[in-house]
Amino acid sequence: MLKKPWGEILNTIDKETGYLDVMQSNGYSNFYNLEKNEYQGGGIQKDGVQPAKVVKEEEKAS
Repeated sequence: MLKKPWGEILNTIDKETGYLDVMQSNGYSNFYNLEKNEYQGGGIQKDGVQPAKVVKEEEKAS
């Protein structure tokens, strides 16, 4: 495993989990490169953006 994940990996995780959408809807801009994945800003919240939903955990098949 990596001692420290690369910025591109962190950005992909944020996209897949919906965190990137939530941060962008709150007015943050996402910047990433090989070394880091960061959010800057905190400006005006965008209208018409649906917040991330909590997903219920499915039961494991026996």
